[in-house]
Amino acid sequence: MVAEIFKENGYGTAGFVGVNLLGKANRFHVGFDYFDEPSHEEVWKRSNFADDSRGELLWGNWWIPRMLKWVKDHQEEPFFVWTHYFDTHQAAEDILLEMGKIEKGVMPDYGYYDAKIKYMDEAYFAPLHQWLRESHLEERTTILITSDHGTNLGEHKVPSFPHLKLVYPQHTTLYDCDILVPMIIKDKDLPKGVVIPGVVRTVDIVPTLIDLAGIENRYKFDGVSLVPSIKRGKAEGLLAYSEELYEKRGPGDFQSVRNDQFKFIIDHRSGLQEFFDLLSEKREQHNLIFDCDERRERLIEEWRRICQQNFERKEVGFSLRGEDREKVEKRLRALGYIV
Repeated sequence: MVAEIFKENGYGTAGFVGVNLLGKANRFHVGFDYFDEPSHEEVWKRSNFADDSRGELLWGNWWIPRMLKWVKDHQEEPFFVWTHYFDTHQAAEDILLEMGKIEKGVMPDYGYYDAKIKYMDEAYFAPLHQWLRESHLEERTTILITSDHGTNLGEHKVPSFPHLKLVYPQHTTLYDCDILVPMIIKDKDLPKGVVIPGVVRTVDIVPTLIDLAGIENRYKFDGVSLVPSIKRGKAEGLLAYSEELYEKRGPGDFQSVRNDQFKFIIDHRSGLQEFFDLLSEKREQHNLIFDCDERRERLIEEWRRICQQNFERKEVGFSLRGEDREKVEKRLRALGYIV
C-alpha cells in the first residue's frame, strides 16, 4: 500500500475519506498512522443497502478541519496525506442544498455539477492551499489531484441507476465520459502550467509519487513513473485496462483496453463488443468491431486475452477470520463471486 511505502521511508501518514466504503472494514487504513472515516455520529447522509448485503453506507466530509490540524501538527516532518472527497458525486447535491452549501437554481445542470466543483474549490482546496503557502510549505509539497471515474453528461444514453433516480448515472459504461479523469500534479521539479498529452493510468500514480519523493523504487508495480513522460512533454506507448464488473450498478459487466489510438470494450452480459479509433472519432459513436483489417483483428484478439486474464478469479494476499470473514463472504456471495 502506498501509505506503507511512505511510512517505511520516514513519513508521517494520514488518511481522510468521505465515505465508509473506503474505510477500515475494507482495509483502506493499512499503513496510515492516523485514519479518519465517517461514523454514525458524524455523517451528512446514510444509505441503507442491507437488502443487498452491503450494510449501511455513510457519507460525510466533516474531517476537513481535522485534516488541516493534522498537517499543521506534522509540518516539521515529511508527511503523506490521502484525502477522499465525495461532494461532487451524483446525489451529493441533495444534502448540499439542504445544508445551504450550494444555492438552489444556481448552476443546476447535471445534478449541480459545476456548483459542487465551485464549492469544493472554495471550501476544501483553497484553505489547504492558503495554509501551505503561508507556512512556506507550498514549494516543498507535492500535490496530486485525480478521480476514480468521470461523469456522463449526456454523451451516451444509459438507463437510470437501479438505486437512484439519475438522468445520466455514473459507473455504467467504459466510454471516456465515464473513465477519462483529470490528473493534476504540482511539484517543484515539474514544469508549471503544462498539459501533457497521451494516455496514462491510475496505476501510474504511486510510482510517480515515489519517484518525485526520491524514494528508491524496490517495489513491483503495475504502473510506471510518469516523470520521464512529463519531462518529454508527451506520454505514449502505455496500455490502459479498465473494468466495471459490479452488476448491480448498471446493465453490463464491462472491461476495456486502450492505447494511444484504439479502444476495445466487451460486455460479458450482452456479448456486445466495441472497437473505436479514438484519433478519428473521439465521441465513441462508430463501432468498428466488424470493420477491421488483419492488423486490428490481431490487436483485438490480444486485448480479449488481457480481459480474460483479468476476469479470472484472483487470490488475495491476506486472510480474514471469524466475523470479518463472514461479512466479506456474504458480500462476495451477493455479488456472485462465490456460491
